Amino acid sequence: MIKSSRNRFGKDLYLLFPGEYLAIKNENCVLVSVTNACIVVCLFEVKQRIAAMGHFILPGAIGTEGIAVDEIAQQGITDMEYIMGDIVKLGGDRKQLRATFFASLPENGNDPCGEQMVRNNVRFLRLYFSTERIPVIKEAISAHTQKILLYCPSGRIHRMAVDAKKDYSEFLRRENDYMKSIIEKKQRQGKVILFE
Repeated sequence: MIKSSRNRFGKDLYLLFPGEYLAIKNENCVLVSVTNACIVVCLFEVKQRIAAMGHFILPGAIGTEGIAVDEIAQQGITDMEYIMGDIVKLGGDRKQLRATFFASLPENGNDPCGEQMVRNNVRFLRLYFSTERIPVIKEAISAHTQKILLYCPSGRIHRMAVDAKKDYSEFLRRENDYMKSIIEKKQRQGKVILFE
């Protein structure tokens, strides 16, 4: 995460990279992230005016037995629970949460694996928020890379299409590193060792 005080907004700006999350209360600032292959989730607790953003990805498809027992979904649940935990620590109430999430499909249209990964992540979030009874105000799945800005403490969200390769090459590099680490972690956990 990068914190910047010198920007066009005239307030603190927090740039979240893949795998990062942040919850903020009573701070006049902007949380920013970029969707490419990963998902950006924004949560707003309407009573205490707590805003939170998280950026993550699941390493595969969720099965049909439900997210409570699915191994892949456990990664997403863990990520979401970290965000929820920070909101509760700031005095937030899960019953007062509203969610918005953003995803970007591969721009070239020739990456069926990447597109399926994004769709799996969207499916997970729909199931998760439905299970937790958290209303989803909006879900924005775009054919373009999106820059997401969450304004605190109002909870207002703005999104715009960006050229990730031109303007966010460092972000894409970090996203690739993050995805590799998640997939490698899954592969390590998935290996079965037989003892004689």
